[in-house]
Amino acid sequence: MTSATLDDIAALQDNWDGYGASSVPSSIIESCRALLPLLRAGYEIAPVPNGVVAVEWETEAGRACLEVGLTRYSMYIKRDAGYTMTSSGPVDHLKVALSRYMVQLGVLLYGETEPDDDAEEDDE
Repeated sequence: MTSATLDDIAALQDNWDGYGASSVPSSIIESCRALLPLLRAGYEIAPVPNGVVAVEWETEAGRACLEVGLTRYSMYIKRDAGYTMTSSGPVDHLKVALSRYMVQLGVLLYGETEPDDDAEEDDE
């Protein structure tokens, strides 16, 4: 996948790939603009022929993809070792889902340690 900018993607017209690809609606572009600050660095972004935006990460450990559409999103993390995590849902729930997804992305593809939600705070 060749990385583009959201401005590049917004400028695409129908049939941008010569095979009938749909342009990406402005509402998807705006949803993505709001999400980019929440994403882990190292991604590539590209239009998908069905009129959605894909954000992908790839490391030696595996790959991950997030697709943002008009009303729904889908995402997966696939480790080369065989583990796959998937999620999908309404776009208006994506910001909440992204926080957990970015943690899992760090753990599964970048070897980070998952935060311990049960850790006790130090009493001072």
